Amino acid sequence: MWKLCDHVRINSQDELAKAYVVFVSNKKQVVPLWRQRAGRDEEKLVIWDYHVIFIYKPDERCLVFDLDSDLPFPTYFHKYVTETFRTDAILNPEYHRFFRVVPAGQFLQNFAPDRKSNV
Repeated sequence: MWKLCDHVRINSQDELAKAYVVFVSNKKQVVPLWRQRAGRDEEKLVIWDYHVIFIYKPDERCLVFDLDSDLPFPTYFHKYVTETFRTDAILNPEYHRFFRVVPAGQFLQNFAPDRKSNV
């Protein structure tokens, strides 16, 4: 995601304010997401410790860029949420997802470009 944010900063500086990085995790660091390329079953379910997506909201539309998803790249927000997160009603509460939304400019200033950094 760092490289995607950096690409926006370099090529479309004005659009950076419309971009966000979203961290998805929970206290147990067990995050179920569907429609993931690494998924082995027909629903493409993967359990991540955490997951990171890029959101771009140029106007009333909102697009999600998920490098691990088998959905189109990018995907409209509603389709992404419906197919990737599904509903918490089917999950044990300890596996409900928490979301940390970080403006892309702030993400570039405060996060390193690899998974070894503190999240």
